[in-house]
Amino acid sequence: MNEELQKNVSEILEFLKKGADSASSFAAEQAPLFVTEYLNWYFYSHIFFVIVFAIIMCLLIMFGRKAYKMWEDDGFKDGPIILPVVAFPIIAFGMFICSLCDTYECIKVSVAPRVVLLEKVIELSKSVK
Repeated sequence: MNEELQKNVSEILEFLKKGADSASSFAAEQAPLFVTEYLNWYFYSHIFFVIVFAIIMCLLIMFGRKAYKMWEDDGFKDGPIILPVVAFPIIAFGMFICSLCDTYECIKVSVAPRVVLLEKVIELSKSVK
């Protein structure tokens, strides 16, 4: 019985050893591809938001100018001017700041991808604790 148990244990250990070797080789093969895909996703997701913020900012500026001209030309001098003169530029400036932040992230990925990876590792290690 003891020999049979040792034989079964050695077979299980051999199976686990082969599985661990194949898993580690798979992880080693896939790690560079995963890192590249993660950095590409990070870069292009921020580029997408830069474009969205730029489009919204341009639309706000166009609508603000048009509303101001309508207010000025059509004699709506008694009506509120707060929307085209105050609200649209403030919102457009906020969109500009958001697009600058996303542009900064894109530059960081392009110039120093290891920094992005280290920041992600630090973020993940803090969430585990």
